[in-house]
Amino acid sequence: MVATMNRSRAFTLIELLVSLAIVSILFSLALPSYESYQQRSRLTEGKASLLRLQTELERYAMSFQRYPQSLSELLSYDEDELESDHGYFNLYIDSGLSDCDEGACYALVAEPIIETRSDERLELYSDGRREGQWN
Repeated sequence: MVATMNRSRAFTLIELLVSLAIVSILFSLALPSYESYQQRSRLTEGKASLLRLQTELERYAMSFQRYPQSLSELLSYDEDELESDHGYFNLYIDSGLSDCDEGACYALVAEPIIETRSDERLELYSDGRREGQWN
């Protein structure tokens, strides 16, 4: 009777393998959703950064009656590119994208620093147009 008590307390190899298989199946089902969540959070950060910069551009335009041609002009910053809060995007003003006179409009760009298969460039124009994954 003592031998049967000790035996019932331990797990068999089969039980461990079955539980490992169940855990690995659950993990394989959860991983794609987690990657999708990460992508959405990166895009949200890029969009929020562009909208904050747009607010700063509009403030600048109210004061100086024109839009700045670079971020260094807008933020008294030495660089023409700015990294987003968590480092997923480089933000800059692309004067070559806009088809208007200097200082009359702007195109803000958020370029992904580390491109994954689903990350793409986000663009925000002074006339309200948006390109990239904004929806």
